[in-house]
Amino acid sequence: MPGVPMHCLNTIQPIVGCDAHKAIPPPPPAPPPFTPHVVVWGEGWSQKMNFLGMAVATSKATSPESLQAKPVACGWGYAVARTHDAGPHPGHIWPNVLLPVIMLGAGSKSEFASGTVKLKTGDMAVAVLYAANLNLDCFDFPLPPAPSGTVIAAANPVFAGFTWADLARGLVGMVVDMAITWMVGAVCAVATGALSGLLNRAAGGSVLSRMGQGIASNFAGPWSNSIFAEGAPNFFARNGQLFLDSAGAFFQAAKNIPARDLLTTAVGYGLGTWGLGTPVGYSPVYTPVGGGAKGDPAAGGPKSYNSVSATATDWVNGLFR
Repeated sequence: MPGVPMHCLNTIQPIVGCDAHKAIPPPPPAPPPFTPHVVVWGEGWSQKMNFLGMAVATSKATSPESLQAKPVACGWGYAVARTHDAGPHPGHIWPNVLLPVIMLGAGSKSEFASGTVKLKTGDMAVAVLYAANLNLDCFDFPLPPAPSGTVIAAANPVFAGFTWADLARGLVGMVVDMAITWMVGAVCAVATGALSGLLNRAAGGSVLSRMGQGIASNFAGPWSNSIFAEGAPNFFARNGQLFLDSAGAFFQAAKNIPARDLLTTAVGYGLGTWGLGTPVGYSPVYTPVGGGAKGDPAAGGPKSYNSVSATATDWVNGLFR
């Protein structure tokens, strides 16, 4: 693939996809069940509106809203670089009382780029499928992030060359981000599982056995509720009915949610987002895993932070040059 031209990504392009998150209700069971959340948002929309004052932290867009002193136009929007993340956004569709915390830690990350076109924020991000890109979207543990977000790039008249080396770099970067995010999720699963078991006196047995059961339950994969296990027709039919049932019973069921479920789930999201941080979705600059380069200091953005995620990104950027 000697420099095949691909559509570049920019800040106005829409994203459609599907994530898998824990949902409350339907209650109780503990842990909350996994359900598919439809995602509709945009590559740079959160940065444009400075959503909750958090979105700039995930951006690699060369736009004024992302605190870049020298914006770079790219079609009708601004250019974005590899590892740009759409960041926190409200575009998850499912009747779920956990949507506020899911929204705060949400992410949709672009991993593919042209190694020969440089921006101040990194290599120019491109659509790996020529007119559409597969973004790495947020999933709840024990599922790792997955490339389930599709960025529609066909309307952008700006192209950049894309080689086999660029493809390899993007694939490696995606796998690295998936692995780091999964490991952070595992740490959070141990912590929240132990807390849930400690609080669950009704289960009987010793405190240690209850904690062990709580931890084990967080590592039990939701594989039976997957398109791979059921096939597409059954999966969408069953989850479509679940969506309608959940929406109809939402307000009544929300009144009866066990406080333990809400507490442990909030602790897990809080630890993952604001404590350790992850490479996918929002993380404050101080987090040891997810923190990284945020904005342009010349335009008022904070300086870089040598986190695990930033170090891994630098390593991947140096591959196959």
